[in-house]
Amino acid sequence: KPGGSAVVAKIPGGAVRTKQNVFDDAFLSFDFAMRNSIFMSNGPLNNDTKRALNDWSLLLTEAIPPTSKIQHMIQAIRTDFDAVTTSEANLLKAIDGFEPLNKEWSESCKKGDVHAGYTCGLWELFHIMSIGVYEWNRMATTEWITIEASKAADALHDYISNFFACDECRRNFLSEYDSCAQNRCTRLGSSKKDPEEWKQLALWLWEAHNSVNVRLMKEKAEREGRLTTSEDEAKARWPSRLECRKCWNDDGTWDDEVIFKYLRIQYWPDDKKTQELQEELDIRDPNEPFVISMDEESHDSSVFLVIPVAAFVCVAVAWYWRKLEKDKTGRHKKTDIL
Repeated sequence: KPGGSAVVAKIPGGAVRTKQNVFDDAFLSFDFAMRNSIFMSNGPLNNDTKRALNDWSLLLTEAIPPTSKIQHMIQAIRTDFDAVTTSEANLLKAIDGFEPLNKEWSESCKKGDVHAGYTCGLWELFHIMSIGVYEWNRMATTEWITIEASKAADALHDYISNFFACDECRRNFLSEYDSCAQNRCTRLGSSKKDPEEWKQLALWLWEAHNSVNVRLMKEKAEREGRLTTSEDEAKARWPSRLECRKCWNDDGTWDDEVIFKYLRIQYWPDDKKTQELQEELDIRDPNEPFVISMDEESHDSSVFLVIPVAAFVCVAVAWYWRKLEKDKTGRHKKTDIL
């Protein structure tokens, strides 16, 4: 094992997570989104939603690993994009035959909740994309095909704004985005030459996700009448010191460069660089099974999968309501959940 110190979390009755789980769960969520979240109103996509889907699918074409099975479905969508955006029937016809072989999200994503997998897999997809932007730019042969960090973030923003079925989740994300939380407006620029700026997309998204984790932890504590401490906040963030001791400084701050390397290990297919980074950071091989804590007494953030319960409910209700409308009328109506 690279570094000689593979880590297994302490858990009775835990789930096992590998890098294959990460990519499989991301694919399942992309497939589910294409089938259930694109046509949320009657008729063809309007100009705004069509542009949002075009920008998102183009970004994924470039930023998702070329070996990923998701690429087949993306290419099917983009091959006849105008027809696909005319009706849900055309979209489904285009992507049928490219669906994932696995029909259920991994236990590490679901964590005992049948509705948890979708949102978890979306986060995985977003993180893969953020690392992919750096990898695409690093391999780009000319500047004109590089992806600007700010434009990638905008494409993610527009996708969530138009196609994410959980209203509460969408509002929270857009509010943070528009307020330049995590210093987004200054750190995500339009450089076509600066690799350090390209890395900021992945780091910004990681910080945004950890911000969600901390907020949810505080909301849960408030419901339970508990006060939170700085230690609670540290335990809500990912990765834990157990997973990546070099990621964190003694004062509780993190090392951006090490965090990026850790994210690259977790969210990009294995290559020579993966092994080099594992040895440098002295961490476990992400392809080896990793036990994920299901023990409420253990607060270590074993994986980056803290998802709001409201998201599970919103996605499930939105999907069920659309199905009922389709069964009754053959048409689809946009449904506000909250």
